[in-house]
Amino acid sequence: MPRVLIQSDRLTDNTLVYLALDYNQPSLMAHGSTPDEAEANLEDARALHGMIVARRSQEESAIAYPTSQAVKIVFAPRENATVTHAS
Repeated sequence: MPRVLIQSDRLTDNTLVYLALDYNQPSLMAHGSTPDEAEANLEDARALHGMIVARRSQEESAIAYPTSQAVKIVFAPRENATVTHAS
C-alpha cells in the first residue's frame, strides 16, 4: 500500500484545499476539496503517470540509437572571469 501524506493548504484566495503527496513518487501530488478527494485525485495521477511511463518505454524501444556517440564540449572563459583552483 502506497504511503500518502495529506495536508491542508490554502489557495491564493484563502480557499482551504487538501494536498495529497505520494512518498514513493515525490513528483506526484494532487489537490482536492476534501482529504478523500485529494487521495482519489492522487490515484488518478498515479494511473496517468503509469500510462505515460509505459508509452514512453514503447516509443523509446522503437527508436534506433547510435551505438557510440562522440561529444565535444568546449568551455570558454568569460571575459573578466577569475579562475580558482581547489587545493
